[in-house]
Amino acid sequence: MFERAKEQLIAAGGDVRDVTLPPLFEKLADAQTAIMVYEVAKSLSHENATHRGELSGEMKTMIDAGLAISAARYDAARALARTCRAMLPQIFKDVDVLFAPSTMGEAPSGIEATGDPLFNRIWTLLRVPVVHVPIACGPRGLPLGASVVGGLANDRVTLLAADWIHERVGVGRNVG
Repeated sequence: MFERAKEQLIAAGGDVRDVTLPPLFEKLADAQTAIMVYEVAKSLSHENATHRGELSGEMKTMIDAGLAISAARYDAARALARTCRAMLPQIFKDVDVLFAPSTMGEAPSGIEATGDPLFNRIWTLLRVPVVHVPIACGPRGLPLGASVVGGLANDRVTLLAADWIHERVGVGRNVG
């Protein structure tokens, strides 16, 4: 699906090329998780101490994971994020946006969960603009998307690129 979308973008006149992120970026998803659970545990410490029985099982698991993160691990994760964020201008030097998979498949059935956010963790941590564009439908008819990722503070370019991409490969394009 993703490769087909890339081919359609090239056929539409898009300048599409592969970009390899620096090796440090491989550690960002884990760093984002460590930062998130650490901060959840800190921000919900009162609720955990006084109302733990009323918290969902998922929230208790997240809080417990956060309590297991040392301050040193948290600081190292934040330092990695700052280092990688400083590398972004070089990554975006010759490209307007990155076009990357959003998920590994359709969202799960029901409203209890939205699916695994793995592919979005690094963009959240790096604080870059991201627009998800539906580019196909999965076996259950739910949309499958790609992420259009822009450089720091480059929201306008990201939105314009996402619109251009959606017009060419997006599910439901040219409707209305």
